[in-house]
Amino acid sequence: VLVVGMLGVSWLDGVIGRRPSILFSYAISITGLGLLWLLQWYPNLLLLGGFVICFGSMIGSRGPLITATAMSIFRGKRVGTIYGTISIGSGLGSAFGSWCGGLLHDLTQSYNPVLGFALVSVVLGMIPFLVVPALRERQ
Repeated sequence: VLVVGMLGVSWLDGVIGRRPSILFSYAISITGLGLLWLLQWYPNLLLLGGFVICFGSMIGSRGPLITATAMSIFRGKRVGTIYGTISIGSGLGSAFGSWCGGLLHDLTQSYNPVLGFALVSVVLGMIPFLVVPALRERQ
C-alpha cells in the first residue's frame, strides 16, 4: 500500500494543493494509529486491515511533498544543505523513534505509551504546516 499512498498523495497535491495534501496524509496516519490502538480491545481483521491501509499507505508519502516544499521556499546555493538537513533529520527521527518505542515498551510492558509516542511524533511533524506562515501560504 506504500506505493498507492505515495502516488495518491502526490496526485492529491495536484488536485487540492500541497499543504492540504500533507495535512490529509497526517490525518490518515493519525487514523491508522487510532485503529491500531483500538485493536487491543476489539481484535478483528477489519481494524488490522484499516491500520495497514491507513498507516502503511502514508509511510513515505509526505517525503516527496516536504522536499518539494523545502525546495520552493529555500532557493539558492544552500538548498543542498537544507535538503541534507531534512534527510538527516528524517533518518535520525526514524532510528530514534524505533529505539524509543522499544525502550518505552520494555519499561512499561505496554504498547500504549509507544502508540502515544508515535501519535505525539506525528502531531509534532504536522504542526509546522499549521503554524508556519511560509508553509501555510504555499499550495
